[in-house]
This record gives sequence, structure tokens and C-alpha cells, in this order.
Amino acid sequence: MSTVSLLDFSVELLFEIFDNLDTQTILKTLRPICTKLYEAAKAYHRYKVILSTSNISYMALVKHVIKPENVTSLSLIDSNRMQSDSSMSFSNLFQVDTFIRLQELRLDWISNELLIEFIHHTVPRLKYLSISFCKESNVTNDVILGYLSLAVTQSNLRNIHFDISKMSNTFVLEKQHLVTTFLRHLTVDTIVFSRYITILSNCTHLQQLTMNNCDVESHNMNMMSTFSISHQQLLFLTINECSLSNMMLHFLLSFTPSLNHLTIISKRQDAIESRLSHHTWEPFIQNRLLNLTKFQFYFSHRVTQKTSYDCTLHGLMQPFETPFWLLEKQWLVTCDYILALSELNIYTKPIAPRNEKLIIRYDTSPSNGTYRLLTKDCSNSTEHTFLEKEFTLDSCTVTNAAAHILEAAFKNNTTLSTVNLGNNKLVHGAMFLLNAIFNIKNLHTLRIRCDQLSAQHFAHLGSLLSRNTSLIHLSFHKNQISFEGLRSLIVGLGFNETLETLIFEDIGIDGSPSNQSQPNGAIEDELAQYVAKILNVNKAMKTLVLPCVRHSAAGIQNLMDALKINTTLKCISLDAHGIDSRGAKFVADALENNTTLSTMSLALNSIGFEGAKYIANALEKNSVLNTLNLRANDIKSDGAMYLSHALRKNSTLTTINLRATQIGPLGSKYIGEMLQENKGLVEINLENNGIEDEGIEHIANALYHNEMLRMLNLSHNNIGAVGARLLANAIKSNTTLTSIVLTNNPIGKEGKQDLMSAMEDRITVITIDIDPKYH
Repeated sequence: MSTVSLLDFSVELLFEIFDNLDTQTILKTLRPICTKLYEAAKAYHRYKVILSTSNISYMALVKHVIKPENVTSLSLIDSNRMQSDSSMSFSNLFQVDTFIRLQELRLDWISNELLIEFIHHTVPRLKYLSISFCKESNVTNDVILGYLSLAVTQSNLRNIHFDISKMSNTFVLEKQHLVTTFLRHLTVDTIVFSRYITILSNCTHLQQLTMNNCDVESHNMNMMSTFSISHQQLLFLTINECSLSNMMLHFLLSFTPSLNHLTIISKRQDAIESRLSHHTWEPFIQNRLLNLTKFQFYFSHRVTQKTSYDCTLHGLMQPFETPFWLLEKQWLVTCDYILALSELNIYTKPIAPRNEKLIIRYDTSPSNGTYRLLTKDCSNSTEHTFLEKEFTLDSCTVTNAAAHILEAAFKNNTTLSTVNLGNNKLVHGAMFLLNAIFNIKNLHTLRIRCDQLSAQHFAHLGSLLSRNTSLIHLSFHKNQISFEGLRSLIVGLGFNETLETLIFEDIGIDGSPSNQSQPNGAIEDELAQYVAKILNVNKAMKTLVLPCVRHSAAGIQNLMDALKINTTLKCISLDAHGIDSRGAKFVADALENNTTLSTMSLALNSIGFEGAKYIANALEKNSVLNTLNLRANDIKSDGAMYLSHALRKNSTLTTINLRATQIGPLGSKYIGEMLQENKGLVEINLENNGIEDEGIEHIANALYHNEMLRMLNLSHNNIGAVGARLLANAIKSNTTLTSIVLTNNPIGKEGKQDLMSAMEDRITVITIDIDPKYH
């Protein structure tokens, strides 16, 4: 089968192809290919050339390759706008009078001097002329219109487009120049109503008008009978930056009953109460704009504290869900609520929505309107994707009305399962927001971070939780909670039977009835009783991280009595609970009896060496606990001795944190002896214990024999070069340790070198973390 090449085409066919290509493609892509295309490009006489003063090199290329008489359409854009030097660059390359076949001309912001030259030499042959006028010039725009009017009388030009939106001098169309009679397209800036009427009166053939706004005052409406004009020729009207109410818009549009296309862009974010009259559009169009086939608009409203509580996207869109909109006109309208801005936008397609991160969208449809939760696609900043499983509300102001909008969007949602709240202002909308969240049918995770909730809000949350049967994970992070609010929440959770994870992390508690100098407050212990009830009632709870509330020994006893018989909990954190040696005894008793708990954190308490003895005794009997955190408990060397004795026998504990427990060199001796025999520990943290070179010798000796330990943290222990060498020698023989942390230890260059050599000689890979400032 024979093939046809572009080179086989006749010149006439090549010209037909060129008609559908831009000039740059012809000159830069096709012309250099071969002699035939080179000659065809040279002979082509229907060039549509676009020149910008910002691209002088391309302008020079056009001058070199294309004869001016072969240009039928020319667009000249002064990218610097009103700088005469830029227009000079065109005059230096081209003679205006050489464009003898020009039919279409577009001049944007060029100097008026050059504009006059084009008028003199090209207007008589033109069929289309578009001019965007400069702000400033030595020649006034009124003079320009005079020249142009004279030229029009000697030509067939009847399609003229003016953009006078940048003009700062007297309004040029107030005078009835002949040229205004032939205007087809006009773009203006904001104008007052009287000038709008002047345009309609003087521009009798005007078909398309674009303006930024029209200032209509109430007294204009009262004088409507004095304006008899009805501009039957105007077919296209665009109003940008519109600030008019619907009533004012209807008044303005009543003078143009022949409109086919209407576009209104309003992004001023007016309060929704001042613009909530969209139901008036349908009867107005049916009675006054009978020829309207395309109606595009974008209305923006603010959602404020005054916005009605029953404000929903569906309610706002009801005026656009009638047969007139959906079936007769087929104008589909969308409403977006932008959470970060508390802004409602109502618009028609294809007008692009605001490009914000999180949007609640309601689309009208001939069948049923639908809510959608959308988020910005990180891979494409202009696109939004359907938010299916996880909803994050961050740094937003949530009013009652906004929360009500969320509630309607969440209702009947079957895909969302996770909600994250962070850094929001929830003072006025918290109640409705919480209701909205708990209306999600398949909600199983709720995370609340840095949000300010009052005691009343926490009480309401507790009430919702007491009845909820779907939520599985609930966490609070860096929240400030009043003591009363915390108590109300815990009380409500005492009736919940399905929650599996409850976490309070880095929580600040305000208004506690008892301060730290009075740790035996009755109300704190009452709170412990409510937590104990959670452990007794909820048979699904697996992870419990409690807020830092100081309890008396009696309060700890209540908690531990519940833990003793609980058979589902896997992890519990009792950090900073004021647990002393007496409380530690109750903790130990629970560990001896509990058969399911695998992780316990007792950090930031005061169990002392006596408390450590109780815990150690429990570890000899417990066979399920695998992680124990005793950070910042002053157990000292005696406590280390008790724990070491127990861990020689215990083989189920795999991780222990003894950071900042003041064990010293002697305590490290006991730890080292234990590590030589222990068969279970995989990770041990001995950070900040004052071990020094004296104590590190015992740890190093243990590494020769230990075959279980994987991670060892010895940072902040004042270990020097001697200790580093001891560790280095042990590491060479040990084949199981994979990570050792030695940051903030003055090991020096020699110590570092010894450790690096040990890493190189070692058969298995190990990571050694060393602080550079101590080398």
C-alpha cells in the first residue's frame, strides 16, 4: 500500500494546512524541514501574526521571514503596557503602511501615536478592529476616536471591539462619535448607571458588552420611567466583580430584553442574608429575558454568626431545582461551601470554582441533588477528588450554620470512617459539629487536636459517646480541657461498650479542684472511679492512654482493681498520675492477676525503689506483659537491683524504658549482670542515668554473652573514650545488636574511631548514633 507524504501535497493544499496552524508552528517547525516547505512558508499569504513587545527576537524573525503584504491578521500586544519604548520596537522593524492585505487588527495597550498610524494606513481595508486603550498618552483617546470616526466613513469596517477598562481620563463614549455607531464589542471598567444608559443609547449596533460593575443606586430605580431606552441589539452581557443585589441586577437587565448570553461574576463574599433572593431569577427570566439561552453566574456569600442555623446547601439550591432550571433550560447549578474561608459559592458550570483544599459541594441534577466532600488533589492543584474515607477539618472557623451544613453533608454518608479535627475555632459551632460527626453512619475514628472545647461541649460529647455503637478509636492531642469537662466526658464513656482505643496525649487540664501540693483530692479519685467503670463496662477496650491527673493511693487502687479483672485491655498509660510506692503496690497486684495486658507506661511518677520492688515481684509472676515504661521514676540503684533480679527469670518482657531513673554506675552493674542471663529483652533504654565509664564496663561485658538485645540507648550518660572502647570491643563479638545510641556522650575522636572500626569488623550490620559535637 502506497503512503502519502506531506511533501506530495500541492502548494494549495499546504496553504489549507497552514490556515489551521499558528504562525510559530509554521516558521519554527515546518519551514526548516525541507526546501519545499521553506518555499511554501515564504509564499504563504494568509498569516495570522501575534507579536508581543516582550519577545523582540520572535518579532525580528517575523520581520525576516514574512513579508508584511502576506499578513491578513495582526495582533500587537505591548506587554509593558503604556511604555512608549516598547511600541518603538515595532516601529523600528516594520512600516505600518506595508501591511496592505490586513483584514483583522488587534492592538492592545500600544501607544496612541502608533495607534493613529495604524488607523491612517489600515482601517480602510479592515473587517475587524479591536483596541485596548492606554491609560496615559500624549494624544488623548478623544482625539483617537476622532481619527477613527473619519477613517470609518471611508471603509467597510463594521465590527469594532473597544477595551477602555484601563482608561483614567474622561469617559470617551459620552460624545456621539461616528465610530460608536459601529461598535460591536465593548469592554469597560466599573461605570455608573447613567454611563451605562449612554452606552446603550450611543452604541446602537453593540452586541457584546463586558463591564466590571455598574453602580446602581436606589434613586435610579425610582426614575426608571424616565429611561425609555430598550437596547434590542445587545446579545452578550458580562458583569465582572458584581456587587449588585439581585433586585438591582434585575433593574439593570430590564434595559436589555434581547440578551442571549448573560454572565455575572460576584466574588465579593457578601453576607448570605443580603443576597439570599435567588428564587426571583426564574420569574424574572420568564417575564423579561425571553431570549436567554445561556446564563452563567458565580455568587459568593459569607457564612457568619448571624447566618440562620437551618442554612443548608440543599435549602440554598432549591430555587435552582425546578423544572425550569433542570429540564427546560438545562442550567445545572453547583453550591460549594469552603470550610477554611466560611464561604458559600453558588455557580453554574463551566465557571471554575475556587481552588481550595477542602470543599463541601452540592450539585443540582434532574434526578436528585447530591452532596460530595472534595479535597484538592496533591498531584494536580486545579483538580478536586472525592473524599471517601477520611475527613480532616483544620484551621477553620465553625459557626452554627457551618456545622449545620456539615451535618447535612454527613447525613446518609456511607463511605466516611475517620474524622480529624485540628486547630479549629469551635466556640459557636461545636455542638452542631459534634452532632454532625456522630451522624456519620460508619464513623470509627475521631481525632481531636488543639481544638478549644468548653466543659459543656465535653459533656455533650460524653452524652453522644454514651449512645454511640460505631466509634472504635477516639483520641485527644494537645487539647486544653477543663477538669469538669474531662469528668463529664469520662462519665459518658462509662456507658460506651464498643470503643477500643481511648487516648489523651499531651493534654492540659484547667480548673482542677486540687493542685499538685494536694494530690489526694476527692474529685480526682472520683474521676478514677469513672475510669474504672469504663474498664468494667467496656469489654472491647484495648488501648487506654489516660490524661495526667494526680490520684491518691486510693484512686490508683480503684483503677487497679478494675484492671485486675479486665480481660480485654492490651495497653494502658498511667503517666504522671502521682503514683508513689503505695500506688505501685496496687499496680503490682494488678500485674500479678491480669492475663491480657501487654503494654504499661508508668512514666513521670514517683514509685521509688520500694515501688520498683513491688513491680519486680509482679514481673516474676506475670507472663503476658512485653513492654514496660518506668521513665523518670527515681528507682535508683536499689530499684535497678530488684528489677534485674526479676528479669533474670522473666522471659516475656521485650522492652523496658529506664530513662532518667537515677540508677547510676551501681545500677548499671545490676543491669549488666541481668543482661548476661536474660532471654527476653530486645530493647532497653538507659538514657540519662549517669552511668559513665565505670558503669558502662558492666553493660559491655554483658554484650559478650547476650544474644537477644537488638536496641540499646545509652545517650546522655557522660561516657568517655574509655567507655566507647569497651563498647567497641564488645560490639565486635556481639552479632545480634542492631542499634546503639550514644548521643551526647563525650567519647572524643578516639572513641569515635574505635566504634567505627568495630562497625567495619562486625559480621552483621549495626547502626551507631553519635552526636558530632562530642567528637
